[in-house]
Amino acid sequence: YTKHSFDSRIAQRIFKANPAVKLIYLLRDPVARAISHYLHNLVSGREIRPITEVLQRKWSHYLRTSRYYEQLQPYLNVFPNEQILILPSELLASHPKEALTIIYNFLGLPVIFPSLIPEEIHTLSSRLTRRNRKILAKREPPGAQKDLCNLLITLPHDFVWDSAALAEKLGFTTQHREKLATLLAEDIRELAEFIRQTSTHYSLWSSVNWLEH
Repeated sequence: YTKHSFDSRIAQRIFKANPAVKLIYLLRDPVARAISHYLHNLVSGREIRPITEVLQRKWSHYLRTSRYYEQLQPYLNVFPNEQILILPSELLASHPKEALTIIYNFLGLPVIFPSLIPEEIHTLSSRLTRRNRKILAKREPPGAQKDLCNLLITLPHDFVWDSAALAEKLGFTTQHREKLATLLAEDIRELAEFIRQTSTHYSLWSSVNWLEH
């Protein structure tokens, strides 16, 4: 819902339906999110422009969707701060018990389940050949989709989907990543300051490297 922050009526309608609702805003590295978003659209056929072009534009919708503090504004204008929990997905993955304890406390629930959560969480990664069967079936994919198809042909059959590695193979260099991070830096700083002022568990964010950009 925050992805469409240009329409403040979404937050207002949620508030009207339940003014006491508690909202959890789960975030991830905004640079990684923008890259993943682009690749997802490329694979699905909704994007044909080169990654080096699209992710270097300040007002690209990929960047705007990664400007978390900007997208929170309509909700902060309607809901009290204490009804919004901002949580990094990295913390949920690396410290699930601590993250779930924060969530349960926020929701006012007994902290029971974290004791049953394993220390490590393992996720399954899709293989490129499986995820991109649809795009590979196209005879003449346009634009950057053709570049992706040509790349997939050269990769091992068991190549695991890795957005960062795939973006690099498509020409998105360290310099491109640094510029993308620079374009998002102001929003990250504003978000960090907001969390520092309003969150009682800000210290747990210390392991989230992207918040230091």
